Amino acid sequence: MAGNERTKKAKLAHEKKSNNVPKAAGTRFSPKMILETVEWPAGERGVVADLDGNGRLAIIPAWFSMTDRKTGKLVPAGLACPAVYDRVAGLDAVNRYKGFREANPQPDEAASA
Repeated sequence: MAGNERTKKAKLAHEKKSNNVPKAAGTRFSPKMILETVEWPAGERGVVADLDGNGRLAIIPAWFSMTDRKTGKLVPAGLACPAVYDRVAGLDAVNRYKGFREANPQPDEAASA
């Protein structure tokens, strides 16, 4: 092998760019949308988030969200959230949301029950 030849390193999934648009570190593994702030379980501050954009709701720690300065709404922070990329953490977060909803049914759910 000649001294000036280089071996190409394969890119990992998180290193690949989609549509050639660079993204900030962590945004690939951020929730798609933050819906509301909750204190669950036992007074811990968290947020209800849509993890994948397909309605997979979960409760994650509040530091994975921030307030948009222009709109005042909660938006995902540019941090990688384990509930998005880790199957076990995601399942725990979804189960936290299910427990929250069982303890605090939404008005339309209470009316149908």
